Amino acid sequence: MTMAIFVHIILDIVIMAIEPKYLYAAYLNMAKNNVRTALSYIHQSIVGSSVTNLLSPDKLLEEIQKSNQSAETQQRVISLFEKHFPFVAALFPGDAAYEKNLQCLIKQLERLRNEYTHTVHDERKPDENIIKGMKSLFDAARRRVIERLQLSDADVRHLDRYKLDDANGNLTDKGLAFFVCLFLEKKYANLLLGQISGFKRTDEKCFRATKEVYSVYRLQLPKCRIDSKEPDMALGLDMLNELKKCPKELWDLLSRKDQQTFRIPVGEVGDSDDASGMEALLRRSQDRFPVFALNYIDQKHCFNELRFQVSLGTYRFKFYDKTTVDDKPKVRILQKPIYGYGRLKEMDERRTNKTDGLGNQIRQHSDIVPDTADTEPYMTDSKARYIISNNRIGLHIGDYMPTLDAPSKQPDCWLSIYELPPMIFHRQISKDNETEEIIIKHIGSYRKLFQDIADGVLQPDSEESVCTMLKDKYHLEFKRIPKEMQNYLTNNAVSMEQEFNRQSEDRINTMRKETMDRQQRIKQQLDIIHDRKRNKIGTRRYVEIKSGKLADFLAEDMMRFQPTANDGKDKITGVNYQTLQASIAYYGQYKDEMERIFRNCKLIDSEIAHPFLPDVMKACPADIVSFYKAYLTERLKYLDKCIKSGNYKSYAFLHADRIRWQERNTEFYKDLARRYLQLPIDLPRGLFAEPIKEILLGDENMKSIVSQDRVNTSYLIMKWFACCKHDDSQAFYKFKRNYELFDRLNNRDASNRLQKSYYTLDELNREAGNLSLQITEYTNKYKGDDHEKEAHRMQRLRHQYVDTEKLIRLYRIEDILLFVMAKDILISEPEIEDIERYKLQEIKPDSDSDILSAQTAIQIKVRFGNTDFVIKQDNLKIKNYGDFKRFLHDSKMPSLLKFYNTPDIPIDRTILEDELAAYDKQRVPAFQLLHEFEDKVLKAAREVRKKDGYVKFPEVLKHSPLSKDEQESLNAVRKAFCHNTYPDPNDKIAPKSDFPHIAEKLVVYIEQSVSNVH
Repeated sequence: MTMAIFVHIILDIVIMAIEPKYLYAAYLNMAKNNVRTALSYIHQSIVGSSVTNLLSPDKLLEEIQKSNQSAETQQRVISLFEKHFPFVAALFPGDAAYEKNLQCLIKQLERLRNEYTHTVHDERKPDENIIKGMKSLFDAARRRVIERLQLSDADVRHLDRYKLDDANGNLTDKGLAFFVCLFLEKKYANLLLGQISGFKRTDEKCFRATKEVYSVYRLQLPKCRIDSKEPDMALGLDMLNELKKCPKELWDLLSRKDQQTFRIPVGEVGDSDDASGMEALLRRSQDRFPVFALNYIDQKHCFNELRFQVSLGTYRFKFYDKTTVDDKPKVRILQKPIYGYGRLKEMDERRTNKTDGLGNQIRQHSDIVPDTADTEPYMTDSKARYIISNNRIGLHIGDYMPTLDAPSKQPDCWLSIYELPPMIFHRQISKDNETEEIIIKHIGSYRKLFQDIADGVLQPDSEESVCTMLKDKYHLEFKRIPKEMQNYLTNNAVSMEQEFNRQSEDRINTMRKETMDRQQRIKQQLDIIHDRKRNKIGTRRYVEIKSGKLADFLAEDMMRFQPTANDGKDKITGVNYQTLQASIAYYGQYKDEMERIFRNCKLIDSEIAHPFLPDVMKACPADIVSFYKAYLTERLKYLDKCIKSGNYKSYAFLHADRIRWQERNTEFYKDLARRYLQLPIDLPRGLFAEPIKEILLGDENMKSIVSQDRVNTSYLIMKWFACCKHDDSQAFYKFKRNYELFDRLNNRDASNRLQKSYYTLDELNREAGNLSLQITEYTNKYKGDDHEKEAHRMQRLRHQYVDTEKLIRLYRIEDILLFVMAKDILISEPEIEDIERYKLQEIKPDSDSDILSAQTAIQIKVRFGNTDFVIKQDNLKIKNYGDFKRFLHDSKMPSLLKFYNTPDIPIDRTILEDELAAYDKQRVPAFQLLHEFEDKVLKAAREVRKKDGYVKFPEVLKHSPLSKDEQESLNAVRKAFCHNTYPDPNDKIAPKSDFPHIAEKLVVYIEQSVSNVH
């Protein structure tokens, strides 16, 4: 049998077995490219190479594994794997060998990609473990979709009939589609499924659920970095789009029916985690108000002098080799954050300026290499961003651009993020500069107060006299100054020994409670894990113990309890702390080395040994969970011992030697005042309360409301919005809510099972009126240990209720202010007609008549390579602004825009969208024609050479009648479709003059190549 006949037989068998082969070829190539992209990102993050796009996925994984030697590197690698390849853990539940399993999957993907891309390929059966894992993952995906979309079992019952493999252990079409979709973005998973028989319908919930099951555990690509400049109005559009979304804390309390309000059918909605491909979930994952507010103040130039603290990156200035506590050599890096003060956009522009900025020191992402002891100092490339630390914002009087010699400067004051709503509101109702003046005056008043105390000018007196003096001389309220200064100025003698003992006892009791809570939690988690029927992956109640989180607590707690003989300088820091934490996380792997690591950390067998860690080690724990449980047991014993002894000064973790516990005298308070002068001023809460009331008293609509007793700022904002703006917050803030607290108090059936009940706000307020009495009566039904357990549970649920309601009220006020700020930004936009007529209360997730449906024109400047492009849309609905921004991150955009010949002229977004849609439409025909080309060439060839079980495309080209230039061009087009991109502009393939019909021309070129083969 000749080689040509043999090839034809194999070809016929393969084509008969798979239909349509070219369809899977198109998307398997994209899948492989996605894996390469994700692994390149991980490789660059860990190893620091900028040429990873030249390596195959298996080679990339191999290089990552080579670098994965230390415990902390292992931990970081696994964290990145879990983020970008979430399906691996679900495919192999309980198997910690993440890299081995990923390697197995990549090999399977590579085999399938080669088999479907090349017309001649030896048939190979899938790995049995992968088939088994896919079945487990399919079940997990089904459970996850049921909960995410609030479906019934009937909605997904048809999936019981979906067989992923046949009797011979080969993948079925449904199994192959499921495997491929794991490696695709949601948009492309839906495009693939829409071309496969059995997946095309989307007219019913069950069919939409099928597509979601196929992509819910998909690969997560790193976000494409682009340099873009949005117009000033973009901030207002972003704010308005936030208002249609439900805060997560509120969402969790709503009934399924009300939750469904926020599921909006939108067709293809991008690759958001909250988008199913047929509908989007409008739910907030975080509170963005602080960043919106700071951006608004900067953009509107609300402050003339005050500037917010801004991070510009990190300055790494010293590198040297160091042997860490695990006795392994590592590079120690000394670095400092670079903080400046200025308006965000201005600071970002100055950051990259090479004349008077930091541009010359910035290391670009494309130039990242591993840091070694010989590395020269450099600055990381990080876009300017606001710093919000411990719920505080730093403000500075005047701009400050840092240098490498002075990379940071402390702020003049700290402002709580909870003061942002009152500050923004005061800015809306006051005259120019009044808001800023209040802050600057308070900074000056506090500094004058502290200076006068330090100089002995201000002497103690009666509280009445001090209150009058503070108000007249410093314009400060007595209750707003630090407690220490209140005590000094009123001669309020405080026994610091008694205060230390009281606070120490409170702290130890809090730690005891925390320890018992952790013991109870880990026991419950282990009970659930051991009950496989209850603990099913994909459900909301699924429990997985993360060793990294346990290690975070253990490492931090060990440092807390370890005493010091040299103000903490004899304890480990930096890279050694990271090594300790990572080694604990991999305790099972490093348990034979842990005693040595603890000794090197001076945690055992030293003068500053940890007080109970040796007792933990005596239990000989075999893994991280056993170690954690033993540690909690000994921790509780030790805290009980502390309480029993009562000699709190003898326990190092209580820090009896700190200055704050020194006995008070005049010199102490003067020194304290001097220290206050060296630190940023902590602006008090309620700073704008009185100024707001003074302004509103002049408004006839608000006068009677402000005059009431004990009205807070949030209440005034709500009433002002109703009385002066004749508006209200979104309707979803009035939806009924469910709290476990009230279910336990009121809603048990005859068999004592909890029944969910939902309450209006008025009903919640009535229920909460006598809450203490209800809880007492409830817990008194229990005796002994059960009483303590239930009392603890009910207090936890009570705090949960109070804190959640407080947070939701805050969100409601923030939304009112977001709406006001957004209208202030957009009022000058002529495209949005009569903007004042729109109301916040009209905003609904699915409305077509609110402000979100108003249209505007927008242009965004983006930079790809060294060229700037302006992309515009003349009639953009405000609610679709997020889609516009996501569209710019399409991975094909940089290569497509190379064909655009006049970057100085704005491009209409619809032109680009049409071209990208055409590309997606032409992808499958392109592979169909390429298969036809291979088939024709191989039929005519007398002998071809196989490698790795298939005939590679360059080998096919050698046997084709195409010229060398034509071969290179066809290969370039094929590679472009394989890599989900466009080839470089080429007059022979698709000249720039063909823009925006490039994809069609590429397929025409392939078609011409096919016609040249007879």
